Amino acid sequence: MSGEDRPFCGHVPTTCAVCGADRYYVMYTIRGKHHRLFRCDGDEQVVKCKRCGLVYLNPIPDPDALLHVWSDHPVTESDISSTLADAALGDVANIRRFKTSGTLLEIGCGYGALLGEAQRAGFDVCGWEVNPRKCEYIKRTHGVENVFWEPPWERGLPDRTFDVIAMLDVIEHIREIHEILREIRRLLKDDGILYLNTPNLDGIRSRIKRRRWPYFIALSHIYFFTCETLDKLLRTEGMTVRKRLIRPSRSFARNLVKSALRTVNIFDELCVVAAKA
Repeated sequence: MSGEDRPFCGHVPTTCAVCGADRYYVMYTIRGKHHRLFRCDGDEQVVKCKRCGLVYLNPIPDPDALLHVWSDHPVTESDISSTLADAALGDVANIRRFKTSGTLLEIGCGYGALLGEAQRAGFDVCGWEVNPRKCEYIKRTHGVENVFWEPPWERGLPDRTFDVIAMLDVIEHIREIHEILREIRRLLKDDGILYLNTPNLDGIRSRIKRRRWPYFIALSHIYFFTCETLDKLLRTEGMTVRKRLIRPSRSFARNLVKSALRTVNIFDELCVVAAKA
């Protein structure tokens, strides 16, 4: 999909998702930003909150238009790769360090790789994905029946339903971030965990690339977290980071290096386990 074939998405102003402030300074202006799934007008500004330090886009792509783009995107084989399966294996291994079985909900489950691996590992799984086509793909390919496109809060799920809630490469896209986190906290059991990952603004690649960091340039991300700002956000909704992790890969040497350097915080992603405070 290219050029005029992509749907148009305008921009709307926003405020800081962590503290609600509207006082910021502009870090970068991204000119001619390319979105794979939609086109937009004008440049985009990466700004930093003067009160709490969160980095975010302002203005942001219109959330209603974005929802239409995500929900209408066709399932394409080019989007599905072996890296998804590799990442899912590592994610399930991480989750099993804290919960070896139980109920698991994935928010924004994409093509369902994590749900499939978690189900094979013995978890009772379900998923929320805004794209109905992907829901059908997950059911057909991974044999996961309980996948829905309506938000969980519209399905009447009872409090304290899940042992694990996973949200992978999702939180950076969502404007209604506090509503999502409140629902996560409501749905988690008191000893449940939130398994979460997002790009790392403090990573070495973002420091070197600066305004050319890929997550600034080519994707519809609206928030860019550090360990500190992610923890601040979770605390606003009664949750806290309990453990920072790496996402394992099939390469033993790569895992060894990442484990040894985890505390240096140089990698391109944040992967954390959070729980109720």
